[in-house]
Amino acid sequence: MTLMTRMELRRIFQQRLVYFFLALFVLAVIAYSGLLTTAELRPLVDADERILGGSYFPEFMLRFYSTNVGALFMAIITALYICEDRQAGLLVQPLLHGRTKKEVLDAKIGMLCLFSFIMVAAIALIVYIVAFFRWGGEMLTTPILAQSLSKYALVAFSFLPLELFLILLACYAKQTVIVVGETFLFLMLFGFLNQEVPQAARFFPLYYPYEWVIKHEFRSLQLAEIWPGLLIFLLYSVLLYLLIMSRRNKITFDR
Repeated sequence: MTLMTRMELRRIFQQRLVYFFLALFVLAVIAYSGLLTTAELRPLVDADERILGGSYFPEFMLRFYSTNVGALFMAIITALYICEDRQAGLLVQPLLHGRTKKEVLDAKIGMLCLFSFIMVAAIALIVYIVAFFRWGGEMLTTPILAQSLSKYALVAFSFLPLELFLILLACYAKQTVIVVGETFLFLMLFGFLNQEVPQAARFFPLYYPYEWVIKHEFRSLQLAEIWPGLLIFLLYSVLLYLLIMSRRNKITFDR
């Protein structure tokens, strides 16, 4: 990890928005687990029996971050550290001290992609801690734990091409609101495509978290169901990275 990447990571862990989001997620997990464990409130939730017992609660909660919520949160973070840095003159500063555009972009890419992995790990930690206090060790039996954690890991990998797409978007957008708005529009368009033309949706990285976490909920995944998604993630990640680097001289670093 380069010095610039470490400095960028230090900055992002000083961002209050990250902790505000995690606090909201903690409250949401506690509230939902409370609905499931309170007899009077349980009828309000049309939940599977496997969730009510706590065994598959961590896997169930993954659906909330793996799709739109996680994508929009990362869009905001990406825009803050590219668009807002540009507006504040922080994006061009390293260039004035002898750094190249490639070094600056590599640091941003490394920091944001690593942070997207850390966020999935943080979400898993929050969910498992809350679930443990609600149900005890029900979700820690070996087959269920391995199944749930494997899906968390796959979702973490799915954020790699998504984050590179967001970085490319933020490099050309001038305002945070534009990045978030375009991300929201993109998610809506993909949702429509996934419903109307699912065969075409298979060629997009966003298809696979939905397929693994929601359509194949509460069951283990076979290798034949996993490798096409990982291949798509790899292809998109390489293509998006090469596209960012090939266009770096046309990306505006100052205001």
